[in-house]
Amino acid sequence: MYSDFECDECNAYFSGLENDLAAYLGVSRSIAGLQSQKRAPGFSARRLKAKSRSFIGDNILIIAPEDLKSDGNSTSFTYTKNPYTPSLVYKALLKSGLSLLDDAIVKERYKCDLPVVYT
Repeated sequence: MYSDFECDECNAYFSGLENDLAAYLGVSRSIAGLQSQKRAPGFSARRLKAKSRSFIGDNILIIAPEDLKSDGNSTSFTYTKNPYTPSLVYKALLKSGLSLLDDAIVKERYKCDLPVVYT
């Protein structure tokens, strides 16, 4: 999701939350991919490294064979998520939800009050 309706002060604050949100989402960002970028972000944790690449118009996930476990018709992998702060993840998700509001409604009904989200 992309929104350019954000003051510089808000942008500086909320960009600090992105690392916690990325850690919370884990490898799912690489699996799902991002539509607005040419390639999805890679992922690196203590026990797993993954990369997402585009191949003939499809996104593929690259994981080292030694990290995969095959059992019949399924393949799985185990990894440990990087540490994150739940309250910062909540704030990042809240910001994403608020950015879905129409710009005109926000200008008319709301004002920037960062101390509320800083606590």
